[in-house]
Formats: sequence, C-alpha cells, structure tokens
Amino acid sequence: MAGCGMKVTCPYCSSAAELIGEHPAGAWVCTGEPTCDAYCGADKHGRPIGTLANADLRRARAAAHMAIARLPIRLKAARRRIAKELNIALTDCHVDRLTEAQCWRVVEICNREKKAA
Repeated sequence: MAGCGMKVTCPYCSSAAELIGEHPAGAWVCTGEPTCDAYCGADKHGRPIGTLANADLRRARAAAHMAIARLPIRLKAARRRIAKELNIALTDCHVDRLTEAQCWRVVEICNREKKAA
C-alpha cells in the first residue's frame, strides 16, 4: 500500500519503506534486511510521522517525550527552549524528527529545567 504516493527511504540501510496497515494506525516499515527494524507511524493521510527509527532511536525518542511531559511548563514554551538550546528552527523541534543525540540532549535540557523550577 502506498501512502499519498510518497517514497520513503530508510536512513539506516537505504531500502524503501512501505506503508503497512490502515491510517491512522498504519506504520512506515523498512523493507530492507531482516536485521533492519526501522519504522515510524503514519498520520491520518498516510504520511510518515517523523523519520524512520531503529530501536536505539525509538528508546531515545521515548525518553525525550517522557522528559518533556514531566516539565512544569507548557509544551509550546518547552519547544521554544529546546529549539533554542539545540540551535534548530522551532518548526523542526518535534521529537519524531530528532536524531538520537538530539533526543538525549533534550532529556538533559528537561532535567536541568525541572531542577531549576
């Protein structure tokens, strides 16, 4: 099944990814070697939510999401602070678009913010 006619490529093995399942519960899954376990969710239009992620990146993203959720400030304010600290545009400041290193940096930023509050 192709979502919106999009072509999605795995950043790990360069294989194509395909949309599996129905929107919005579908997922983009790498079709590469069995050892490549990269995937990401799909939105209601079948577009990928963020970038394909392997197990390590999924763990880092989960940790970043949890760290942000524990902040005593609103999400919009948190995103502004995180974007500034990561030196990225606010429009790019979505956990599902961040690299593993950026996600762990988000955890550090949030821990620091929580201690300061």
